[in-house]
Amino acid sequence: MVSEKAAHETMLMMERVVDDEVGVAPRAQVPGYRVAGKTGTAQRVGENGGYDGSFSLSFGGFAPADDPRFTVYVVIHAPAVDGGGGSVGGPAFSKIMARALSHYGVPPTGSKPSRTPVEW
Repeated sequence: MVSEKAAHETMLMMERVVDDEVGVAPRAQVPGYRVAGKTGTAQRVGENGGYDGSFSLSFGGFAPADDPRFTVYVVIHAPAVDGGGGSVGGPAFSKIMARALSHYGVPPTGSKPSRTPVEW
């Protein structure tokens, strides 16, 4: 079981993933909402059981970060462009999440995003 404090601190760190200044996935932001997320990159296995040289990239996150309503997970298998999960999956996440929040009438976040340090 994860304590409430540990869960909250993890959310604050995950918010920094989409931060303009220090994040690796600023294109996953949803205007007006606090977003928390995690990028992923995995080597893909080919028919012979070894790595085939391609990758799967992902971005998963939730919003509003301070009062979560939705979780979205985007995976792109063998993308045709270079980049990581944030730069490739982040924009798709942003569009899908923005649509879900709008469709279900989730009001914009009223608080500021985390400024938790990213280095200690």
